[in-house]
Amino acid sequence: IQTGRQHNHAFKILEETEEVNAGQKKKLFRILEDIFPDMEGKKIAVFGLSFKPKTDDMRDAPSIKIVKRLQAEGARVHVFDPVAMENAKHYLSSTNITYEKSVYSAAKEADAVLIVTEWDEFRNIDLDRLQSEMKGDIVVDGRNVFDPQEMKEKGFQYFSIGRGKIITNDE
Repeated sequence: IQTGRQHNHAFKILEETEEVNAGQKKKLFRILEDIFPDMEGKKIAVFGLSFKPKTDDMRDAPSIKIVKRLQAEGARVHVFDPVAMENAKHYLSSTNITYEKSVYSAAKEADAVLIVTEWDEFRNIDLDRLQSEMKGDIVVDGRNVFDPQEMKEKGFQYFSIGRGKIITNDE
């Protein structure tokens, strides 16, 4: 998009895609906000900080806006990314954030988990262990990492962005 602007050319499809992606980031936070209207003191685990898997690239990473918004709302944010955590420290405020060594330590006593980057490591999470570590049962999956039916069977309230119907263990 930026290259197109430099050459006075509009990439409408790319611009529309960017707009849809921005909306998806907001949707992730809105789901969490509907569950917790007051996030003050809530522990939220964020899985994935980098712009995309297998990189530490934080430029325009969705996690930046999401984590900053959680911090602004008073949530205690615990994050894990297999590669990007050192780089993330240059983009994120140190207020109410803890960088963890694993998904399980990030999820320990968490009220909810947000999945922001689709690392393969997250697809292979031991869901029973994840659930036993968490205080709550909310998983908001912005990357469709997990199978909705499996999440329901494991007892999670699972909110998967872009897949249509939300699966919860109330259904």
